[in-house]
Formats: sequence, structure tokens, C-alpha cells
Amino acid sequence: MKVRRESTFLWYSANADALQELLGFLYAECCTRNKATEPKAIVQVCT
Repeated sequence: MKVRRESTFLWYSANADALQELLGFLYAECCTRNKATEPKAIVQVCT
């Protein structure tokens, strides 16, 4: 997660690279073994 301060506000944004790496790991460890989801569904989430 990235945080940016602007005056009294904090702006949070997701770290897209880390999220993509996590989704890739989870997909490889879980979804390909038991075929819980189609690969196309994961690609749509990541793009």
C-alpha cells in the first residue's frame, strides 16, 4: 500500500505490482490444483 499526504488528507493506493504477485501465487497454489476458477477470470481481475 502506498500513502501520500496532502495537507490534512492521507491518500491510500494499492501497490499493483505486489497485488499482481500475490494473485499469481494464490492462483498457482489454489486455483490450478482444484480448478476452482477459469484462468480468464483471474486475468480479467488483474487487468
